[in-house]
Amino acid sequence: WSAEEGLAVHAIGDVAPRGICGSGLLDLAAVLRQAGVIDPTGRLLPPAELPPGVPAGIKERLAADGKSTACRLDGIAVTAADIRQLQLAKGAVAAGVRTLLDHLGTTEDAVETVLLAGAFGSFVRVESARAIGLVPPGAAPVAALGNAAGRGARLALLCGEARERARSLAARIAYVELANNPVWRTHFADAMRFPE
Repeated sequence: WSAEEGLAVHAIGDVAPRGICGSGLLDLAAVLRQAGVIDPTGRLLPPAELPPGVPAGIKERLAADGKSTACRLDGIAVTAADIRQLQLAKGAVAAGVRTLLDHLGTTEDAVETVLLAGAFGSFVRVESARAIGLVPPGAAPVAALGNAAGRGARLALLCGEARERARSLAARIAYVELANNPVWRTHFADAMRFPE
């Protein structure tokens, strides 16, 4: 997003976009939330309900169709349902982090580094992840690991020292069930909201 260009879309391979990837949806939600187009509950506001000051480059992308609002991006439409799916995913992750912190009896301030693994973690913009509440809002640095499982498997195969370190870590790791955890469910309800 820029004031001069509005919302810019880039498709891999410089072809017409056919959809939006997870990190792209996260970036869009962060921009729309910061502009006031998405309210803290995750509602994508129709053009008639936008607060003052929403940039014209964003307004022109919004379309209301009956009860539904969409943000149109070069042939694709991001709908309220898409934003809701993002909320569910980010709420689950944020609730998991908060539940684990509660389990350890500590707070977000004690987190030294946030590690994001997988392809998604490699492409996510940290500012966007913080803006929607996916990662803790504190000052802990965020590091993208890429394919951490694959890298760990290679290390375990090739390095005896790494294998021993993995065994030592595995012996100290505690499993915390989240699915049926009432603490997680409470945090999940709170974590569904976007930061004010």
